[in-house]
Parts: sequence; structure tokens; C-alpha cells
Amino acid sequence: MDANLIELAGVVLTSTLASNGIITLAVKRRWKKDDAKDEVKKQLAELVKTIEAQKGIDHKIAEQIEDIQRYNVEAAKEREIVKETLRLLSYDMLSNKLMFHISRGYATKLERDSLSLYIKNYKLNHWNGDMNALLERFNALPFEEEEERD
Repeated sequence: MDANLIELAGVVLTSTLASNGIITLAVKRRWKKDDAKDEVKKQLAELVKTIEAQKGIDHKIAEQIEDIQRYNVEAAKEREIVKETLRLLSYDMLSNKLMFHISRGYATKLERDSLSLYIKNYKLNHWNGDMNALLERFNALPFEEEEERD
């Protein structure tokens, strides 16, 4: 009986060890799953923080974009005012120069060359053509040298 008892004790011991191993394995797997879940929760929490921070950054960027757009609109308005002022000044200067030469009765080649830049800009600005009569009168003036008149 001793052999049977020893065999029974061996079977009991083996099955106890085996069941302990299985239980240990199951507990370790469970802990690993819990650890993995905890790690996922930590990563998720960090991701949520990052997203919240990004929302704040996105909001600041959106505000800066709006400020830039407002600035661009205002700058465009100011550029248009400056351009319109320059157009008016060049128009006034051209008409005054044309009237001067018409009243004088002649224009030199140098004066015509100088005025040709103003005339070119006048045409580029697509004005309504009210200066065309002055341009015709100016173009009809005789070519004379300054020295001949003095």
C-alpha cells in the first residue's frame, strides 16, 4: 500500500502543481490584460490631453488668421486709396503739362518724350478719354527746339 499511497501522493502533488501552474498562468494573463488596459487608459488620457491642447492651439491660430485677414482687407483699402491718389496726381500733372505746352504753342522732342510716359500711364489707367482732345491738340503742336524760341 505504500506504493499506492506514494503513487497517489505523486498524482495529487502533480495535479496540485499543475493546477497551481494553470492558476498562476491564468492570474498572470489576467494581470497582463489589466496592465495592458491600464497602459491603454494612460495612453488614451495622454491623447485626450494632446487633443485638448491642440484645440487651444487651433483656436489661437484661427484668431491669428482672422487678424491677418482683417489686416489684409484694411491694407488693400489703403493701397487702393494710395493708387487712386497717384492716378489723380498723374492725371492732374499730365493735363497741366499738356495745357502749358498748348498755351506756349510748341513742344520740343525732349518734352514730348518726357510726356509720353505720362500719356502711357493715362492710357493704362483706362480713363474715360476726356483728355483725348488735349492729347490731339498737343500732338498737333509743332516740334521746335527751345533755343529757337528764346
